[in-house]
Formats: sequence, structure tokens, C-alpha cells
Amino acid sequence: MAPYSKALNTHLYAKVVCPTGTTATFKTKFRAEIDSFNAGE
Repeated sequence: MAPYSKALNTHLYAKVVCPTGTTATFKTKFRAEIDSFNAGE
């Protein structure tokens, strides 16, 4: 969950670095979870 900045009226984001050998399937599912959260679902 990204922290919210009231002054900027936005969430603050961080880059996630996956370990070597992380599967494309995991990355796709992880991205879908982030997109779902960002959409407010």
C-alpha cells in the first residue's frame, strides 16, 4: 500500500525489484494486484 501525501494529493510510489528467477506469471499477477488496488477495487 502506497503512503498518501495530502500536500501533493497523490499516493507516493516505490519501485519493486524482483529477485533473479522471478517468473513472468508472478510478475503479471503482481502487476494485476497493484492495478486493482490503484483502481480502488
